[in-house]
Amino acid sequence: MKHLICILCLTLWACNTEEMDEMIPTPVQKFGDLQVEVYNCIDPPNCQTVDPILGANVFIYNTELAQSQGINEARFGQTDFEGKVRFTRLDSFIVYITVIQDSLINTSFERVPEGSVGFHTVLFSD
Repeated sequence: MKHLICILCLTLWACNTEEMDEMIPTPVQKFGDLQVEVYNCIDPPNCQTVDPILGANVFIYNTELAQSQGINEARFGQTDFEGKVRFTRLDSFIVYITVIQDSLINTSFERVPEGSVGFHTVLFSD
């Protein structure tokens, strides 16, 4: 029994901190949540009256290049009857947003710090 304890102690002592750090996986960092709201502007240019758009396609990208090429979207969702869709625990501090409604396209970006909830509004007008 003494030999087993001695071998265990030597094994642990032989592991330096660098080797131990490599053995512990770093958790993937997740950032905040983002709610995208999509509306149709009834009275441009002031847009005091808006209607929510149901079923708008919302794409979230982690890079501007991916957004410009329309590839590798990180998330996808469609707006509900209130014109809203929510994305949780995003993978990037800055996300690039593309909203498509019929033949209309809106591209933009938003900062989403860790632990926050961001709100992003998109207005389309006929």
